[in-house]
Amino acid sequence: MFLHFITAMHRWRGIFLINVPLVAVALCGCIAWLSWRHPSHGQVKLDLGGSALVMTTLLALTLVLVKGNDWGWTSRVVLSLGVTSALTLIAFVWMEAHVSAPMVPLALFKDRQFNGAVLATVLSGVFMVGLLVLMPSFFTKVQSKTELMAAIMITPASMMIFIFSPISGFLLAKLGARRVIFSGSLAIATGYGVLSLMSPSQYWQFALAALLVGAGYGTIIGPITVLAAGDFTGELLTASQSVIGVFRQIGTSLAVAIFVSALAANLTTAKTQIRTYATTTVTTLSIPKQAKRDTLRVVDHQLATEQTAQTVHEPITAAKARRLVAANYMQVLKARSLQSAPVRIKAQIHQQVAQKVHSQVKHTNHRIRTAASAIKAKTKIELTAAFMRPYQVAWPFTLLLVMTTWCFAGRERKSGKPS
Repeated sequence: MFLHFITAMHRWRGIFLINVPLVAVALCGCIAWLSWRHPSHGQVKLDLGGSALVMTTLLALTLVLVKGNDWGWTSRVVLSLGVTSALTLIAFVWMEAHVSAPMVPLALFKDRQFNGAVLATVLSGVFMVGLLVLMPSFFTKVQSKTELMAAIMITPASMMIFIFSPISGFLLAKLGARRVIFSGSLAIATGYGVLSLMSPSQYWQFALAALLVGAGYGTIIGPITVLAAGDFTGELLTASQSVIGVFRQIGTSLAVAIFVSALAANLTTAKTQIRTYATTTVTTLSIPKQAKRDTLRVVDHQLATEQTAQTVHEPITAAKARRLVAANYMQVLKARSLQSAPVRIKAQIHQQVAQKVHSQVKHTNHRIRTAASAIKAKTKIELTAAFMRPYQVAWPFTLLLVMTTWCFAGRERKSGKPS
């Protein structure tokens, strides 16, 4: 919410301002509390090869997901990036198995609970960020809310994370890992079910979905660091915490890439349908060709900004009507060779022309307003569907998150009872 408030005041560049005081505080803390001595603990080897390979893998995969719709999913560039991502991932795994000081010790993945923590971290991050990355744009572009109001409208999700993250540790001790992860996963799945079936014009339905997804994410992400540690000790324990943090960032990146890419593809289809509908609607109108072109130009502008068309109160304004009267009046005088006619005759002709033009303008404005209302309704329907479809497609995949529950131990594990 705070970030949206900043962007409302200073546009998108304002989000970088929040880092300035935080960096200043961190710098002062380092100077005041950290030791300036450099004790020697032996030479530490860096896995530079593994770092390069994993960065290449993530870069290629992200480019495919983000730009696939623009470049074409079957284009040579996208296919090459996909192959590159797969090959570098295989090379990374091979290197980590053979290097002396691996960036990601593969021994971590021999532990079932650690694997569950990785999957739960990535999937819950995808579903949580997926909610936060699209809905603010939906509220501002489709429902014409301000950036600040959009931030307030998605606050229920953030509020539930704030509430449930602290208490999830208490629930973990009382209920056990399996039940806690299951409850959080089920809440996210239910929230996505509400998102898939809701009427976006009814805010309370979205608020319910946001509460469920936020509560589920807070329940999962709170104890996940503890669960990832498992029974590890020494270097593996340290590595488990670092790796789970990396996968948390991967989940965020994948969410942005997947949902934004899906939205872009949906918007392209929606714009085509809206433009076709608008062209058909306007072409059939009994209005001047220039009025048709002006109306379609307004539609194109609205589509370029991905917003619902605004109501046109007077498509042909009073000033434009006066210019039409003057032009038609001069044409009548020229056609009838009345340029030298008495003033009284010219006044009568001007009055007749004005009455006729104003009648035509009134008729044209009425038709354009009717067409604009129909186009606006169609635009809102298509854009709403474009924003909601990613959630409908994602809903079945929330079952994967629920299935990660069985990677975790039950409450009775410590007592030696079966879980």
